[in-house]
Amino acid sequence: KKIFNISRDEFYQIATEKKRKEEIQKATTSEEEQLLEVLLNESAKQIFTPVSLRLLKIIKQMTLGIIGFGNVGKLVARKAKALGMRVIVYSLVLSDPKHPDYQKEKEEAVKRKLEIVSLKKVLQEADIISLHVPFEPSTYHMINKQILDMMRGKAIINTSRESIVDEDALYETIKDKGIWYIADFVPFNSKLWRLSNILVTAHIGASTQEAKDRVGINVGKIIQILLARCWLVWIQSNERLLGNALKCR
Repeated sequence: KKIFNISRDEFYQIATEKKRKEEIQKATTSEEEQLLEVLLNESAKQIFTPVSLRLLKIIKQMTLGIIGFGNVGKLVARKAKALGMRVIVYSLVLSDPKHPDYQKEKEEAVKRKLEIVSLKKVLQEADIISLHVPFEPSTYHMINKQILDMMRGKAIINTSRESIVDEDALYETIKDKGIWYIADFVPFNSKLWRLSNILVTAHIGASTQEAKDRVGINVGKIIQILLARCWLVWIQSNERLLGNALKCR
């Protein structure tokens, strides 16, 4: 009765204290402590086995296809590898051996044990596709009907810009194939809102306190650099004037 009438925090505090005492002194446990150990083991099974471990097992069997291998793409790849996923990567740089950054990017992908593949292979083998490309003329509607028709997976995650994806083609693909679309921005007037297979998060990925502090520090550094350059330009442009002033002194 004493054990069942305590809060969860008190329960774990007692369990931790019990384990510590057992390590310090090999004393025989009382009936109450034995019951507590049974309850702790059962709680652990209920907390970790049915949900967490099963989800991790499913994720571990999945292939993540990353399109775009910039700073964010690299970070997502690292986190996915930590979960045991197979990660395949495609980027414009990695697909062009003549690109000046090709060798550097290739070495980093190999170091992280990622598979460098073609865009077609990403579409055909990835269970989940994650987009991390900048918005520029070459990436406008990069994910179009032709690309979506080749897609085997069940979800697209878009944390790039919405213009990367052809909305009309995506709308029809979601309706026909039932894939999921996860993004951090969808226009209010978009017809994608009519579908149930979309998940939109608030566009506040950079709104943590740490991110705000980092922005403030970086802005301060930029201002310092600009001020230093402005003074240098002013000194250079007024070199003769300064020289005459120094001679007068």
